[in-house]
Amino acid sequence: MSNLNTIKEVLDDVAKNYDIIVTDLVWVNQPGSRILEIPIMFRDGSMDLETCGLMSMQFVDALEDIEELDFEYSIDVCSPGAERVLNTYTEIEQALNKHVYVKLLNPKAGLHEVAGTLSEVNEEFIKIEYMEKTRKKDFEIAIDNINLIRLAVKI
Repeated sequence: MSNLNTIKEVLDDVAKNYDIIVTDLVWVNQPGSRILEIPIMFRDGSMDLETCGLMSMQFVDALEDIEELDFEYSIDVCSPGAERVLNTYTEIEQALNKHVYVKLLNPKAGLHEVAGTLSEVNEEFIKIEYMEKTRKKDFEIAIDNINLIRLAVKI
């Protein structure tokens, strides 16, 4: 299939005119069809159905010029979701004071994962405030010990 980086560059150029971020691209193969999922969001993390429809039309026009896409496919422009993965340091910074889920590469203090409020972010570590029974605790995690970090819905 085609190079997703090339496609993302084209879509980013279109999206920036609307102050929209293309968060990630994923090819979904279903029997008899290929679908390019294009999750988008505004800078504040929100998205609405009307904007997804507008951007879908803009993206279809932009993708027509990519030679690598000379096969039949469809696109699905959508929101990245309430529990989207934070892929970059900037995305982690923007999640400050939000509820997150973190999976560790190497367990720390007997924990393999933690969910709580992201209370501090710097280039060396993040700090999560979480509840253990009835007590608030802080948990510091080195950036290089993060296997996965994503937004989480607080229940």
